[in-house]
Amino acid sequence: QVMSSIQHRSKPKDRFFTPKELAAHAISMVEAQEGEVWWEPFYGEGVYYNQYPEGFRKTYTEIELGLDAFEYSGPADIVSTNPPYSLLSKVLQMLIEKKPRVIQLLIGTMNLTMPRVKKLEAAGYYMKKLHHCDVHGWFGPSIIVQFELKPQNPTEEFFKQNITFNTKTYKRPGGRPYMCKEDEYIEYKENWNVEHLPYLFNL
Repeated sequence: QVMSSIQHRSKPKDRFFTPKELAAHAISMVEAQEGEVWWEPFYGEGVYYNQYPEGFRKTYTEIELGLDAFEYSGPADIVSTNPPYSLLSKVLQMLIEKKPRVIQLLIGTMNLTMPRVKKLEAAGYYMKKLHHCDVHGWFGPSIIVQFELKPQNPTEEFFKQNITFNTKTYKRPGGRPYMCKEDEYIEYKENWNVEHLPYLFNL
């Protein structure tokens, strides 16, 4: 009921700004290729955009600045962003049509549903990385999920998946600090799919 009320708000209140440290971690998960263009669809306060790596072309849109992501027609090879949750289905459809090589989103754990995963898979994407995290003041735990477009002739290396767990609770902008521990890291070397995580995806 709570998730439904968020998705169907008449006036979405989705400006939950990302902790700078968490955005930096998300960006570090992307293995960018030479010449690729980074696109930040939802600029907000620039916490993602301003940390995109040097040496790459980058661009952004932001509705508050009159630049609508859904009207963007420029290049985009990598999308790393915290999207408005109430528009998530629309955002996913837009990104599928835009077809960047990397789609990486910071979303609530419950937002990564099986229908959405299957929709991305049907569009040629493969879930490569997950990072579980928590931000004080947000609704429930969050994940950084990274999908990558399957190459024409994918190697065995492409199908390796990484999952990371962070026991730190991040301080949201305006929130209070928490004690933190080191990341735990798990690398899955076998080609497995989302059915191997029923506790996460069978929502």
